[in-house]
Amino acid sequence: MTMMRTAAAPVLLFISLLFLAAPAFAQSQPAGADASQYFVQAFGGMDRIVSFIGQNMTPQEAAQKVVLVRGSSLGAAEDAALEQMKQAYPMLGQVAQADDSQTLASLEERYAIILLVGGPGQNAVSREAETSRQLAFENLTEAGSPLIVRQARLDGGRSVTIFSLARGYENEGRSNVQNSPLAAIIPEKYVPAAATATGMGLMWLLPHILKLVRMFVGKFAAAKGKQDKKMRTEGIGFDIGHTHINLYELVSIFAAAAVFGVGIAWTFAAGQDYLLQIVGANVVVACVLFYGQSALRILIAHMVKMKTQFQFWLGGSALTLLSAYLGNMLASPGFFVEEEVAGGKDKRSEEQKEKDRTRKAAWIRLGIIALTAAFGLGFFVLNLLAPSKLLQAFMVACTLNAACDMLPIKPMAGTVIKKWNWLAYGVLALGVWGLYLAANFL
Repeated sequence: MTMMRTAAAPVLLFISLLFLAAPAFAQSQPAGADASQYFVQAFGGMDRIVSFIGQNMTPQEAAQKVVLVRGSSLGAAEDAALEQMKQAYPMLGQVAQADDSQTLASLEERYAIILLVGGPGQNAVSREAETSRQLAFENLTEAGSPLIVRQARLDGGRSVTIFSLARGYENEGRSNVQNSPLAAIIPEKYVPAAATATGMGLMWLLPHILKLVRMFVGKFAAAKGKQDKKMRTEGIGFDIGHTHINLYELVSIFAAAAVFGVGIAWTFAAGQDYLLQIVGANVVVACVLFYGQSALRILIAHMVKMKTQFQFWLGGSALTLLSAYLGNMLASPGFFVEEEVAGGKDKRSEEQKEKDRTRKAAWIRLGIIALTAAFGLGFFVLNLLAPSKLLQAFMVACTLNAACDMLPIKPMAGTVIKKWNWLAYGVLALGVWGLYLAANFL
């Protein structure tokens, strides 16, 4: 037992370093941070545009007739690219600056040249130009280039040009920040952090809130929000190893996946006319993740002679949807409980039984989180190299789920792992949360 526990820390340290180092390595490839150099070195139409501005306008005229619109969903790579753009072309720092809260029509009324930084997934004005307006864009860069430059002519000799990395077209941008009620109180850049802190705080407060509910409303209402902690064995079902699967558990997994998928969909399509389409796709992705994790859970539980059951958590589901609405989803709609498989005469003391149960429960959770994070890392790297909405959906689902599970708040898996071995918990949490931040915010 002690040897296994001691060996866990260096193994998890290696895994965590891999999770932290891989995003940096991936972004060193042409489709990552190096792609920002394409904004300077392979700009295609930028030299032509800057030359036209310099030859036909004074700096004062350029400030009045040219606008640079930054997308609200740009990542760190795009922000770095934008700064390189301004350094390479100082005139871009002198023109009017705007965000994508304005419409293309309002910009047309004031400016002759509209420069949009970020594709439809990152810039609302780019999305309007490409979809609602359906302008006749011309590609100014070669197919397959990490940088996409597209230009369209408007009435009256005006023009609109979009500059974006590939993921600006192939990935969805976060739209829940602009639609968050917190955006009316604090700057948008602080909304995800505030939403995360609110969600975590409410998760921690939930047991105390339920005590108050029980006092004023009754036990039934409070019971709906609390963690059950007991296995339900009634109903039609079947056995896999030591675990009994019944209809209740299958439905619970689907319900939790549906809530999780809706939360992710709201993150990327809040207020958009294609929200329902995104909901369906993300619910399917969440079902693949949750049922896949359940299969892994049953396998590991059988190896350590435990029986487990997934349970839908109404209170956690409410927090999942609330945190997504506020600006950044970080909660869990479900969890699983476990029991040791009875067998023969047990001579262990009660203290030893509890230690063994905690160790086995921790290893089940460690296996699930580590493999989920590993898949999230793989999807993250693949999405950097060849961005797509499907890869992004699996990347977000895996990294978000692993990060939620590592929270040291009951009934999350992190509490069990931390109870068993705080060092192993700290090392794995460092890697998982580092991957979550890199995959979702860089």
